[in-house]
Amino acid sequence: MLKYRGIAAAALVAAVLLLAAQVVLARPQPGSRSKAFLPQAGSAPSLEEYLFVQRLKTPSQVVISGFYDWRTVSQYRSHAGLHLGYDVAMPYGSIVVAGWPDRVTRVVPWTATQYGITVLSDNGYETTYGHLAPLVQVGAVLSPGDVVGSTIIDHVDIKMIGPDGLYYDFGHSQPGVAWMPGMAPAPMPRLTRAELLRLYLTATYSLEETRAQADAALKSERKARQALKAEREAVLAARKSLPQIEKFFTDGLIPRKELDEARDRVANGGQRVSKLERQWRALADDYESQTRRIDMGKNKLDLVKSELSGMGVKDAQIKKAMDEYVRKGVAQAAKLRALQEKNKKIRLEEANRHARAVAEAKDQYEKLQRLYLDGAVSRDERDRARAELERLTGRKMAPEENPRGE
Repeated sequence: MLKYRGIAAAALVAAVLLLAAQVVLARPQPGSRSKAFLPQAGSAPSLEEYLFVQRLKTPSQVVISGFYDWRTVSQYRSHAGLHLGYDVAMPYGSIVVAGWPDRVTRVVPWTATQYGITVLSDNGYETTYGHLAPLVQVGAVLSPGDVVGSTIIDHVDIKMIGPDGLYYDFGHSQPGVAWMPGMAPAPMPRLTRAELLRLYLTATYSLEETRAQADAALKSERKARQALKAEREAVLAARKSLPQIEKFFTDGLIPRKELDEARDRVANGGQRVSKLERQWRALADDYESQTRRIDMGKNKLDLVKSELSGMGVKDAQIKKAMDEYVRKGVAQAAKLRALQEKNKKIRLEEANRHARAVAEAKDQYEKLQRLYLDGAVSRDERDRARAELERLTGRKMAPEENPRGE
């Protein structure tokens, strides 16, 4: 497996950048798209389809990171590689909806507050919506437009795995997709050799990502198995000790509370074991699924390499092409990091200006309120200052008393 190091691509762009970029998707026009445009079961999914459905909830949205962007190790990933998904920025707390007819299969914590919600469609495409607070449970059946969760940061990360087990580029070079300036990818090469090299790149990092997920799944499965074993042993011990505890109670050696607790442990032990067993089986199935995807990924990689070899492309040429792509990705990551730092400064300056404006509006309103109560200014003048303060803070103020009887 090829190993590369790079600089992390800056993907977290705040809502202020969205406004500054002046890039928003047009609202759907009446009659421009019928319900037939909504994603249908069995059709190949696309990013344009998803954005059409999501913009009904969040009109202002923009793609800020693409499938082939480079990522380094972070709290979200254990190794460097391709992003293998799309980041769609929208205001913090926005409702995120399902783009296609799916069933929820996993709700997995990414951090203490952020979750990845994985859904599976009937045609075999698996989609994960990341960085969300989940608003669905495993087993829920979703239609396009149904709520999945809400954004914990300023974007949702959407990744998709195709029926072949590879991460699927569902958004490449599609019309109707608004990109942050400088982020739109180049058109997909049409030459067979170029297509194969790109597929080799995708297959390589798909396999690496799947291996990392399989490692995590195996750790979770082992932990769940240990918890199940410990609970079974505890229940067995509780059952064996119950007759002795009952005798102690009869002899007056222990209080009623201890007897009731011992009986509860035995009565509820079976339910606890059943619950832990279901959790363990689900994690074991997940690990099994990941290992199958690893086998599929290996086969895909071997097939692509065999095709390239048949065209006379040597291993050294493949490695050179991979290194060149990573080099370009690192350069783009550096530019995006500089853009992020620049916008951090802009956001800070804007925040400071807004804070000063709020403080000045509050002082002006309080001053005019005192003058109004003294009869020195009109109610309209006081109300204009009040409206300006409400506009800046985004909050309605409680109604004022009217001692002047106006």
